[in-house]
Amino acid sequence: MEVVKEGMPIVQEFSNYGLIGLAYLSLFALVIIVLWGGWKREQRYMDEQREMRKVLTENTNILTELTIYIKEINGRNKK
Repeated sequence: MEVVKEGMPIVQEFSNYGLIGLAYLSLFALVIIVLWGGWKREQRYMDEQREMRKVLTENTNILTELTIYIKEINGRNKK
């Protein structure tokens, strides 16, 4: 019985190392999840910016065409 009692602290020590390892692993996983979430949010922001630039370019092109059309109509009315 004495041998078992002396061996118990060794088992407890390994158990503590396992818990410490699990804590580090959980912390590492949390860091990865937070970084991945930030990256995804940045990608969403970039996609929204790209879409806004596309719409702005389309609207600018429409306004340019309308301006040219109005100038042509004004040129015809002056004759």
